[in-house]
Amino acid sequence: MIKNFFVKVFNIIINIFKKLKKDAESIDEEYKNNKSKKRHFNKSMLVNYKFDNTDELNNIKNNIILIKNSLEELEVMYKKIDYLLGFHISSIYVYILYEFDFSYLYDKLNKYIKNKYLIKYNHDECKIIIEINNLVPRFLNFKYALKNADDFVIGIDEYNNLIKVDNNILILGNDLDIRKYLESLVLYPMFSKNNRNDEIYLFDLYNKMSDLSKYVDKYFTSFLEIGSMNEDIEKVLNELNDTHYPNIEKYNLNNQTKFNKKFIFINGLEKILSHTRITEKFEYLLRLSVQTGYYFIVTYSSNSILSSNILSLFEYKIMLQYQNQVAGELIPESYFKVINSNVEGFIKWRDLIIRMCLLKITEEEKKNMKI
Repeated sequence: MIKNFFVKVFNIIINIFKKLKKDAESIDEEYKNNKSKKRHFNKSMLVNYKFDNTDELNNIKNNIILIKNSLEELEVMYKKIDYLLGFHISSIYVYILYEFDFSYLYDKLNKYIKNKYLIKYNHDECKIIIEINNLVPRFLNFKYALKNADDFVIGIDEYNNLIKVDNNILILGNDLDIRKYLESLVLYPMFSKNNRNDEIYLFDLYNKMSDLSKYVDKYFTSFLEIGSMNEDIEKVLNELNDTHYPNIEKYNLNNQTKFNKKFIFINGLEKILSHTRITEKFEYLLRLSVQTGYYFIVTYSSNSILSSNILSLFEYKIMLQYQNQVAGELIPESYFKVINSNVEGFIKWRDLIIRMCLLKITEEEKKNMKI
């Protein structure tokens, strides 16, 4: 009798355990499904934009004639003239036989070319580069970027090469243009197969991007949470040191347990810099970020100068306008007079300055995004 009693109790416990296990598996599966729906979207939601370039090509040919006439008037000899039609600008390359004072060419072209333009000189190839704004400047759409690259894309350069980055980014400009651009950068990884398992955090320090909270893994309106990331980075760093790997990419290639990349978007660096203790923690994070799989994309719209120490922690600096003294120290002010900040900006990587067309998602595409 006692034996039968214990058998019954045992069977009841086993049945309860099975039920709990089944429920746990069900909850876990539901969580995974919700996470995948939340974190990844099908490319079919994106619009396949098609453009008729006939007017742009005719405009280039007309401008080439004007440039030829100007060079002949200045008695400048050249070998040949090439051109390239880009998303936002048309570049005309004049291969000259010797250097001359380009200010005279500016005076000539100002009389003839209606669109804004920028003149550069390539000493290595002895060529003049005349970048003329397109009649209808285009942005870089998601569909094109995803079709041609698997990495994190932020724009396309004047040679129609996609700009792919693998380090911390600082974005300078006014508040409105910054938020429009940042929104596209936040949403882009959710369409990329390579970024499917990456985690996305958004620190919305001005509380103006709350509509994106449903798309990201973690959403904050306070910079105080930034300090909590120190512990996470320390754990990753300790594991890398123990296993003798220089970064998480090498670690992930050789281990079954993987570390996810984390894209940390912060709108409002100036808010962080107003608190010394948080600034010190943030600088520490930036120093160890790429090694441990953290990529910071940070905006700054203040007029105050940034320290050289802070600037050095960002491999890439993107400037949408001549917003403050920081931009003026990085790029000549005259460059900003010719760009359309709705679709283009400048990116500085080390000593290289690139005029780029910005990645952008449209309102129509955003409406198609459903969790």
